[in-house]
Amino acid sequence: MTSAESVQVRPKVLIDGYFFEKPFGFGRYISELVDALARARQDLSVTVAVPGPVRPGLVEQFAHGAVDLTFLPHALLPLWEQWTVPRFARAGNYDVIHSPYNTRAVWTRGVPCVTTVHDLVFLERKVRRQQGFKDRVHRRYTSTLFGLTTTRSAVVTTVSGATSRALAERGVTATVVYNTADRLLRSAPEGAPNGARYFMHRGGAAPHRNTERVIRAFEMVRRTNTDLQLRIVGMPSGDRHFDKVERDGVTFLTWQTDAQIAGLYASAAGVIAPSLEEGFGLPIIEGFGSATPVITSDIDPMREVAGGAALLVNPFSVREIADAIASVASDLELERSLAQAGARRYAAFSGDAVAASMLAVYKRAAALKACG
Repeated sequence: MTSAESVQVRPKVLIDGYFFEKPFGFGRYISELVDALARARQDLSVTVAVPGPVRPGLVEQFAHGAVDLTFLPHALLPLWEQWTVPRFARAGNYDVIHSPYNTRAVWTRGVPCVTTVHDLVFLERKVRRQQGFKDRVHRRYTSTLFGLTTTRSAVVTTVSGATSRALAERGVTATVVYNTADRLLRSAPEGAPNGARYFMHRGGAAPHRNTERVIRAFEMVRRTNTDLQLRIVGMPSGDRHFDKVERDGVTFLTWQTDAQIAGLYASAAGVIAPSLEEGFGLPIIEGFGSATPVITSDIDPMREVAGGAALLVNPFSVREIADAIASVASDLELERSLAQAGARRYAAFSGDAVAASMLAVYKRAAALKACG
């Protein structure tokens, strides 16, 4: 077997795990991907570079399968991405670097790079009011690096067809590799509610999650469904943006453990996820995987992810959101059919499917080095 053929069969991949410990956002994406790769029945050689030290028990969670964790000295993201990861990849003779956070190093020291672009929101000129200084700096860093580096990657992947089309308009060809929620869904549900009938919304204070309209829609439905409740997950601790103490039937929850979130999904009458914009829309597939009815936006990429298995609404219409909630709450047959359709749809987002797609991407990127 030639060296090129050897690389093609079993590429040696280094994944940038800078956000590996974060329980949401990029952290959720990378931990789910690594878990899927670790459990894949494939001939893989994958290492995740993680800034140390890490919380107790993290290593044990991934001490299986085809993935190794390696801990490097912590550094600020630009230094980590531009220097620490490429230097380690070169020294370790890796065939591919996977940069999963929209950007990559300007110079990868000759190692082909796979870059995952989640959305293009960071290219917007408008800055959301609640963004702090660090968020603004990160947005500037990302938008600057995008044109310099991301478009020159060996392979660009993205998590939805909608973002793939947006990239194509900028002359970038991207391969779609969906997200998965297998790791979350394997969690043993914890803290199941005490019999109350409720809908779940993973919202928070970010405007694109559309939480204010969800609350207003729920309040319309609750006028005739007084036993119905709404549980909103992901509120920053101490946040009073939604005047929490005055919203009857609404419970605001801060960040939950995977087991607590799994418990909320498992017992919910439905998931409300009518975001105004997303790169993907994880609550949709988390609801599908929990066999829970989902209400989401009739815009891409949420429409694409839903694939006909959710109720679609105009996310700007409080009335449409309210009507969808009322329909699921009052129609047991609709609730059952949506749950079944979502469970079938989840197969497209299983860890096995995601790992197989990403493995093909790694082999394609590694072959560029072998042939060059």
